[in-house]
Amino acid sequence: MTMLLNEEQVDVSAEEKVRVFIEALKRLCFQIKDLLKDTGYKIEEAEVDIAEERAGTYKAPSLTIYDSNGKVASIVPIGAWIIAADGRVDIKGKFSSEPLLLFRDRGGPVIETQEKVGDQYETNKKYIFKGVDDAGWYWLGSKVRSRAQKLNKELLLELISLVRGSKSNKELLLDLLSLVKDD
Repeated sequence: MTMLLNEEQVDVSAEEKVRVFIEALKRLCFQIKDLLKDTGYKIEEAEVDIAEERAGTYKAPSLTIYDSNGKVASIVPIGAWIIAADGRVDIKGKFSSEPLLLFRDRGGPVIETQEKVGDQYETNKKYIFKGVDDAGWYWLGSKVRSRAQKLNKELLLELISLVRGSKSNKELLLDLLSLVKDD
């Protein structure tokens, strides 16, 4: 039996992978600014250096989110070379940090297995995460259930509350789990 992740099946240059990741980060920053425009939060844009073995050091956009009391959270890019994803950013606050993963393909990452049956090989595909309906940035929520949830305003506000520590862990867990729908 052979197992392959879909990202290993495509040979992309380091420069191209970084370019695609930077473009996705720019779209994410625009999306976050749009989602938070009527919430009272102030957003500051910046650039950070990311050092990755395959690409060297490159600059990437980041955001810092403020309310009237000061810094609430930061959107910090982590890198383009992430296992089972096309990139990662962390939403970091005083209390904790939550990752968002970039999936460029509908369905997200795939495990492909081949099994020899007689003289033939049968290929089977299984998506690693449920809920990846199209390309975009996703929060994985429950790692036990392998369910991804696409970033939207409600989720973003819940994640900001989580990382800044403005609710109890139990309240936040219940809120976040209510956002994840069962199949």
